[in-house]
Amino acid sequence: MSTEKTSNLQLSQLVDAIKSLSIEQAASLVKDLEEALGIDASMPVFAGGNAGAAEAEAVSEPDSFKVVLKEIGTSQVSVIKVVKDELGLNLMAAKEFISETPKVIKEGLNKEEANQLKERLETAGAKVSIDAV
Repeated sequence: MSTEKTSNLQLSQLVDAIKSLSIEQAASLVKDLEEALGIDASMPVFAGGNAGAAEAEAVSEPDSFKVVLKEIGTSQVSVIKVVKDELGLNLMAAKEFISETPKVIKEGLNKEEANQLKERLETAGAKVSIDAV
């Protein structure tokens, strides 16, 4: 008998033996296998072997960001100038725009644009965060 046929026969016998177990015995078997193999039988198994790719896609980095002004800091005038330049506002409108924080300065930016704006605002003395949109 070939080893493939032997393996299939052994699997068939194993399946038959498992089918004949009581519920309590089957539950005990599952628990023993979980411990012996270091697995959790309640976790879903993905067919096709692309689980890693699906997980990577699910946690991929966002491509759109917003820059949020958290605090103006000690140099309000410098922060107002940056906001004025970035948004194309006049001085009074820029001052009014940042009068309450936190405030979204810009959104829909790519990562590089968001980092550049954040750097300009931080250089002006502001506390800023970048959040995914």
